[in-house]
Amino acid sequence: MVALGRGGAMTRYGLSNACGLDVNCPADYSFPTGRQIVNVCTFLPNRANMLRSAVFRLSSTAVLALLFSLACGSSGSTEPGGLTPGLTHPNGTISSTLTLSGRPHGVAIASTGRYCVSQIDGASVTCGMLTATDVTLLGPILVDLQPAHVALSADGNQAYTANQFGSSLSIVNLATSAVVATIPLPSQGFNVLADPGSSRVYVTTSTGSLQIVDAGTRTILSQVATGPASNGLALDRSAGILYVSSITAGTVAAVSTTTNAVVRIYPVSAKPQRIALSADGKTLFVANESSGLDILDLNSGTRSPVAGVDPGAVGLALAPDGKVVYVTNPPAGKVQIVDVATKQVTTLSGLLSPRNVAFGLSGAAAVVTGEGNKVYVIR
Repeated sequence: MVALGRGGAMTRYGLSNACGLDVNCPADYSFPTGRQIVNVCTFLPNRANMLRSAVFRLSSTAVLALLFSLACGSSGSTEPGGLTPGLTHPNGTISSTLTLSGRPHGVAIASTGRYCVSQIDGASVTCGMLTATDVTLLGPILVDLQPAHVALSADGNQAYTANQFGSSLSIVNLATSAVVATIPLPSQGFNVLADPGSSRVYVTTSTGSLQIVDAGTRTILSQVATGPASNGLALDRSAGILYVSSITAGTVAAVSTTTNAVVRIYPVSAKPQRIALSADGKTLFVANESSGLDILDLNSGTRSPVAGVDPGAVGLALAPDGKVVYVTNPPAGKVQIVDVATKQVTTLSGLLSPRNVAFGLSGAAAVVTGEGNKVYVIR
């Protein structure tokens, strides 16, 4: 039986006879028609990893359909490892090469297909649109000095740049192509991640002080010591853990997003750079300059290097379907594609200092920044 409040009273939906669903919410959670926040406060234990006290902005019909699908184990609801159906990865062919000045460095892609590239020598960010058949670039937007990385809000309407020499975070309204706020950081900004489910933005810094920023109020909420030259970021929203690599310490810190405190430190290979988390939250992929790629078991802390991935690895992204990892190697001018299941490595060579990589279009395309003033699209 589903019990959801409607206008302060409980309304019950008889699904229990169909599949044993049992969801109950207190009467103060209103559930009117139309679009409204609905808090599902109790859910079947065996589905807890798929829906943990989730908050949805859906119509009542859509919420009921989702609950029914999850509770009954619909074959179309998810795939093994917590993945969503329809996710994929590129075939591994460079389909487009764009010229962009200012030494392209960071890259981020929204679900809408909008993507942005930070130009570390141009004090700017340039955005465009990625579609199934085309890729475009618009004009640059000036930010602060040396934007090392860029992140996008979930709707793709706002960009955030971590500025290295500017020691700041820029917030950019992409509708107006204007910087709406510049937030000072205690040291050089290295990397940035926007929480897709809240207004929080996480920024790593050269001195190892993770900055937790509220993009709505444009204030720093907290600072957490995560190791000198903190860099890579990966967020596990369901577990409430943010993973942060430290280039100098050779570690990955696990930070509670509830307490804003470090709860565990993992030793990894020297000079860890970008990191990516598996969909089930059990495995962390770590690019490092010393040996190439580590696969870290987050439960045991055991790390396994991947043979065939060259030292000098910097950028890294896990495809949305979880089947391949893209690793960039700027000194060698290559992108190495690792099959997660077999650990087989395929290499794309001849790129001009490929730095960072992000996936878009549900994984059908990847965008790689090249510090030789190039942007590559891999399909």
